[in-house]
Amino acid sequence: EQKGISHKIRLLCKQLIIRVFEYVVFSLFKDDRLMFGLHLVHCMFPKKFGLEEWELFCGEAVPLEANVSLPKWMQDLPVSKKTRFKNLLSMFPKLVKDLNIENSEWLSFMKLPRCETAEDFPKSAKGSISAFQRLLVIRCLRPDRYVEAMNSFVCISIGRNSLA
Repeated sequence: EQKGISHKIRLLCKQLIIRVFEYVVFSLFKDDRLMFGLHLVHCMFPKKFGLEEWELFCGEAVPLEANVSLPKWMQDLPVSKKTRFKNLLSMFPKLVKDLNIENSEWLSFMKLPRCETAEDFPKSAKGSISAFQRLLVIRCLRPDRYVEAMNSFVCISIGRNSLA
């Protein structure tokens, strides 16, 4: 019986988060829904974010001097992407190992039309990084898909199909 009650409470909590999101979103401009969703996820699910990840995302964290060598497949990328990626890796050195950036799968990732879902990420990095770390990587390497990645992250986190 105790398991049944805790299961019901979890379901009610999920429904409460969705309802709060829906009611607040009605009063926001369409352009502000994503930012509200990100802040809601950050406040309601703090375990989804590693130490200083949110601060880097918001631009509050200052990365140390990036002393990271980049793989060959990154040589042709614009300087802005390389700099952002070096900053990410300098702040989160464990992420370097987890991403396995030397793997050639990353080159095909860079050419994918969609890259924001876990299935789109290179197999060598899938299970080792969190959904928010995936978002930070997309911010660095695929800024063209960044808004969609944020949208997907919020929707999956709060259990909705869309932010509309």
